Amino acid sequence: MSEPTKFYLFRRNNGIYYIGYFEEGRRRWKSTGCTTKADALSAFSRFREHLRAKPVEKFLSAFISEFLAHAQATCSRGTAELYRLALDDLLTVTGDVPLTSVTPQHADRFKAVRLSKVSPVSVNVALRTLRAAMNTAVRWKLLENNPFKGLRLYISQQMDSCLSSVGVRQCHCVLRVGTTLRESALPECVPVPSGRYTESLTLQHC
Repeated sequence: MSEPTKFYLFRRNNGIYYIGYFEEGRRRWKSTGCTTKADALSAFSRFREHLRAKPVEKFLSAFISEFLAHAQATCSRGTAELYRLALDDLLTVTGDVPLTSVTPQHADRFKAVRLSKVSPVSVNVALRTLRAAMNTAVRWKLLENNPFKGLRLYISQQMDSCLSSVGVRQCHCVLRVGTTLRESALPECVPVPSGRYTESLTLQHC
């Protein structure tokens, strides 16, 4: 959303002063509720200050661009690629909505859509990746709450067996990046069926 421009004050036949301005190429107006010019000028000043203090809405695509630049500068190449893949998939599912419009419902939809396309293991790693990215958005004060916080990972019967036998942190984690598997230490390990993968993947917090 573009910032309002060309403010002006005018009075209608009813004696009330109005504030006129242009936003996104359209003329808009707002009543001051005042009948005297002095009061209207005070309302005019307050209105402009209010709009100046109001942050411009950031869309998901803009956040992704900024976050990936940050990730590339502060994370390993493999971790930055994880973020890119997961965030691109999220954008495909939600569309380019305002970042503050991304809700837990979008997170649930992302999980369902991706489960229909890729393995549960890849979905779980993507969910952890997005949760980490949105934690950064919260830290940057772009979001009040993380829409991926509290979202349960997908646990199949085989995964549940892995959890009960060796514990979460002893299981391996994996996500395919391009045509290779990158390896490191994932802080919160995603369980996978034993014997299916031989390498693990790291998600570093940026």
